[in-house]
Amino acid sequence: GFLLGIAFDSAGNCFACDLRHSAIFRWDAATADMQRFAASGIRVPNYPVIDEARGWLYVSDSVGEDNRSGIFRYDLKTSEGGLWCSEAMAFANGMAMAPGGNGLYVVESHAACVSYVPIRADGTAGPRRLVVDGVNNVPDGVALAPDGSLFISCYEPSRIYRWRKDSGLEVLIEDPAATTLAHPTNIAFKGDKLYTANLGRWHITEIDLRAIS
Repeated sequence: GFLLGIAFDSAGNCFACDLRHSAIFRWDAATADMQRFAASGIRVPNYPVIDEARGWLYVSDSVGEDNRSGIFRYDLKTSEGGLWCSEAMAFANGMAMAPGGNGLYVVESHAACVSYVPIRADGTAGPRRLVVDGVNNVPDGVALAPDGSLFISCYEPSRIYRWRKDSGLEVLIEDPAATTLAHPTNIAFKGDKLYTANLGRWHITEIDLRAIS
């Protein structure tokens, strides 16, 4: 296959989006066995977010040519599910769970923005709203920092943005030569470090955030 986004649950099991098979696969941490987990309805599974509290797996569907991409949801135990957020999105891409687990931040790559989809008390998707636009030119991944700010990776140009509710959007890091930071896609935090996957090369970049105000 061709793997895109991945997510781990608290037991170390990995859920991986496979572009070639239009499916999500699950790697079992106990047996090291990888099996097809879910595929119902989704066309381009891109990025998964695990919600263990509610027992769901959310997956962005990055179908861009007709702007009909959205978010799918699958039961973590049975793998049953389907389209959860049916609002048309401009290439739904990276996602991050909001504080408290009450909604999802979603990158819309073709609109150069990040949107927010609330998770209602009954589990259904609330109306999508814009969080920040002008994330030029092609945003890809998003991660929530401990202070509540959003870090947004840009595939083109090779750039990392930071968005804060009180101060707005700023360019945090940029690599005009696209060498150390080479068309970053998914990003993740570990302590004071930010890690980026680089689709333009074959390495993962480690960024020490202690040196950045």
